[in-house]
Amino acid sequence: EVLGAVERMCAFLREQAAAGRMTITSMFAQEHNTISNKARDDAEMRHVWGDEFFYEELLGNKFRISPASFFQVNTTGAEVLNGMIRDWASAGDDQVVLDVCCGTGTIGICISSRAKQVVGIEVCVPAVVDAEANAAANGVSNCLFMAGKAEDQIREAIKQHVPKGGSCVAVVDPPRDGLHKSVLRALRNTPEIERVVYIACNHVNFI
Repeated sequence: EVLGAVERMCAFLREQAAAGRMTITSMFAQEHNTISNKARDDAEMRHVWGDEFFYEELLGNKFRISPASFFQVNTTGAEVLNGMIRDWASAGDDQVVLDVCCGTGTIGICISSRAKQVVGIEVCVPAVVDAEANAAANGVSNCLFMAGKAEDQIREAIKQHVPKGGSCVAVVDPPRDGLHKSVLRALRNTPEIERVVYIACNHVNFI
């Protein structure tokens, strides 16, 4: 019944688009029947019409975005912000940057030219797939991405990519709820992190 309703809706939208009454790039269907303003991260998403990905450009880089991945829709503001993040991180050619909650790799790819290496950490697997594709498409070879919870992956990233006695910079860009206390604890308990750049989309939950 739900799939039939989706198909009828898609047929209507295609008809409207063909008549020039609306512009539709793509459409996805996702069942959501819980008390929340978003579906579960593991809820199946079905591509029903149009392009399978969205594309945006920031600071000369092109980004592929899956429907479940986060991307800043205010691209003009995002370009200004990413430039500031690059300056604030102040990473040298010999320093690693941890891009925590990296999403589609936007921040890491935009600041990669001023770092030895960028290691992105993201819990959303489709976003990690996008990030890897984006780095490759933009010819960025010093970015890699790890899928998993930040509190689990931070120490692993340090172990694999920061030389003993070395240091790194962490850039964190969490959801509106802010960083979970376990992630904060992981950051504070990592002596190799000498500086943290925190981007807060909701200042109330800054910490």
